[in-house]
Amino acid sequence: MELKIGEKIRELRKRDGRTQEEVASALGVSNQAVSKWESQNGYPDMETVPALANYFGVTIDELFGYESERDLKIRDICDRADKILNRREEMEECILLLREAAQEFPSNADILVRLGYALNYEGWRKYGGRSFTDKNHPNATPDTAYNRGNPYWEEAAAVFERTLGMDLKTEDRETVLPILLNIYSERGEVDKAEKLAKTTPTMRNAREVLLTMVWDENVERRHGECLLALLDLFWSQLVSATAGRTDIPEDEKIRLYQAAADLYKILIPDGNYLYCHAQLCQIYQFITNDQQLKWYLEKGGEAGVSEEAMDSFVKCLDHLDAYDAAKGRGKVRFTAPLFKDVEWDSGTERPETDYSGLLSVLRDLTQGLCPEFIDRLESEPRIRKWLEGQKQVPQ
Repeated sequence: MELKIGEKIRELRKRDGRTQEEVASALGVSNQAVSKWESQNGYPDMETVPALANYFGVTIDELFGYESERDLKIRDICDRADKILNRREEMEECILLLREAAQEFPSNADILVRLGYALNYEGWRKYGGRSFTDKNHPNATPDTAYNRGNPYWEEAAAVFERTLGMDLKTEDRETVLPILLNIYSERGEVDKAEKLAKTTPTMRNAREVLLTMVWDENVERRHGECLLALLDLFWSQLVSATAGRTDIPEDEKIRLYQAAADLYKILIPDGNYLYCHAQLCQIYQFITNDQQLKWYLEKGGEAGVSEEAMDSFVKCLDHLDAYDAAKGRGKVRFTAPLFKDVEWDSGTERPETDYSGLLSVLRDLTQGLCPEFIDRLESEPRIRKWLEGQKQVPQ
């Protein structure tokens, strides 16, 4: 039987967000040794194996990749569930599969987390989250009476609450917390939401920030990673604070969103954005929507096309294409001075491109605001080529 301990070491290191240098330092071996293990060009000494298992918090059997019948069954269930979850379509099949699995393996966090994801998604798909605005609530306020009647969200909240008492993977906990907070908020369970939020560290104590205080040969990389994470957080919070506000005019939203795009350009002046192309693509989606809405309101509801919105939509496509081109190249680095030590594993560390956002922009512009917009789009060769390509993209 072929030993795949190197693959397991890499998997565990990625799980914990550690570098090869950090693993090597903890075990008292060279960086090259860890690199050889992970590339299957060598194996750790038997004296090192117990220390490795202890370092990652696993058994020696787990480190060597030995799986029991139970483990194999759980992995098969999770793989089947992931295929359905990744399609982002109707989730009843996935929910049924995972409910049955949760009865058989009630303490398995991997199964429960996936069940929560499926329930949350199906709750949005079948019921949606209603909200309202009025003069006293310029920001979209959840219609809690309606949202409490969403049985999928009620079950998802119960499932996620169970998982938070388990030994969750870091990435799962970071995903579960905001979803559960959002469910609480949509259902009007503000006290629960605040209590849960207060169990988490402040921004000053976030992992990315604290790591910048570790002064060694990796400090420049950590500062770069922290700044990129803060950029991403700034953009997501800006959208959260403005997108649903009826008291903020479209002009102001466009100005703010353009400022966010400009911030990326200032910090990464050479244009080598790598995975940041995905964030810029999303920024220009919002700019496109608000430019077209502004034009529509100024024209008194008259059908037509905003040339500004067209230009912004082309920028969406440019960044989308650049993001796709950046993927699958293995480990690559930014070249801007602030981030030149930041490495991106373009084959594994970011999800496949989600085209649903751009297609949603098209639906909004062609069905909601301007039925003629699709004709205008198709008259542009650059955009027509992209639209034709979407026939091959799963919707």
